[in-house]
Amino acid sequence: MTSCEEQEAEVYNGNSLLYFTESTSSKFFVEDAAESSTQIGVGVTKASSSDRTFTVAVNEGLTTATPDQYEFKSYTFTIPANEYLGYIEVYGNFDAISTDGSTLAIDLVDMQEGEVAGFDNTYLLSLNQYCLIDIPGTSFNGSAYIGTSLVNNFEGELVPTGGLNEYAVDNAWGEFVAAATGSDDYLGQYYYPVVIQIGCDFSVDVTPTTTNAVAGDEDSTGEYNQATGTIYLSLTQGLFTQPFNVEVELALY
Repeated sequence: MTSCEEQEAEVYNGNSLLYFTESTSSKFFVEDAAESSTQIGVGVTKASSSDRTFTVAVNEGLTTATPDQYEFKSYTFTIPANEYLGYIEVYGNFDAISTDGSTLAIDLVDMQEGEVAGFDNTYLLSLNQYCLIDIPGTSFNGSAYIGTSLVNNFEGELVPTGGLNEYAVDNAWGEFVAAATGSDDYLGQYYYPVVIQIGCDFSVDVTPTTTNAVAGDEDSTGEYNQATGTIYLSLTQGLFTQPFNVEVELALY
């Protein structure tokens, strides 16, 4: 005959802990305005019957942003009474932010009637200029080249992701592999899905979303010609033994 003992769930009875909620990084698109700001959520594990203040500091070792690119009106913020959430407010300077963007790293330092958690206590805020880039449409006629030699033509769509000037493309080079090898056995294979983001300087950030060897190890690049409505991509690839980039034109309409 055996017996078992019931185990009670563990209950945290220590000090209230302060930490960043939801995530520890985000992008802040700074508008060309006098008071462009963003809020970052901070949480506690225990509510209090009175307001509590907490302080933050810039983590200089992780920060690439210069002091003229951001501003804190105060480094002390408040968790309201009977609440579990408070907010840090950061202001951005549109004119000072480079087109490449920069990173502001924020540390939680201390809190009244509590302590900083040993987790989620540093936040990386990417500072970028806000600029809405007009495009003629989300459909495109695409062409893929090796050097200046045309390999194949294709069609597709830019699908807005919800990010600023950001779009998903399910195949950025069409049936390139089949055309380049001259083998129909590769039709429908080795597509090149990417997410692209057009910057204020019309450079295009290219992020492959494929999990196979299609994209290779190097970074792809791109630019947008607003006058012609054409996106130019230089795609790295890891399929062919001889390394080369595939030059792609996406003519939007």
